[in-house]
Amino acid sequence: MRIIVYGIGAVGGAIAAQLSFSGHTVLGIARGRQFDAIRASGLSLSTPQGTGTARFPAHADPWEISVEPDDVVLLTMKTPDTLGALQRLNAAGVTAQPVCCFQNGVANEALALRFFANVYGATVMLPADYDTPGQVAAYFAPKIGAFDIGRYPSGTDDTVEKLCGF
Repeated sequence: MRIIVYGIGAVGGAIAAQLSFSGHTVLGIARGRQFDAIRASGLSLSTPQGTGTARFPAHADPWEISVEPDDVVLLTMKTPDTLGALQRLNAAGVTAQPVCCFQNGVANEALALRFFANVYGATVMLPADYDTPGQVAAYFAPKIGAFDIGRYPSGTDDTVEKLCGF
């Protein structure tokens, strides 16, 4: 299973880097100078435990990725960018893949459900910064954060269990 992290800012960057460090196959979608920095040198994650550089493929848009049936998409962009991201994911061939909103907001999951059947929500407790392209910092310890995850609009399933296992 590949994990597509869409929105490599502070939260998305910390999640993508930590998943990569843990041995998961991560594909990142970023833009601008952040995209350029990740492509060139990887993504540096600083935590209270130390600093490391994660190397994973960076893409500027979902259409650059050949979507696979067992991919999982984590949306980590800010809410105003969600609609455009969902439209691009849909155009790129995401259909039955789980789409997980790792965004603190009240409208993202309902919006995602207009495009996709397998939508999940998460409450994100991950204090993080992104000031310099290619570098993020997370301040939660000993893990980078805590997440409450569920199927939208309610319940749990095997995908929730897999997500919680990351």
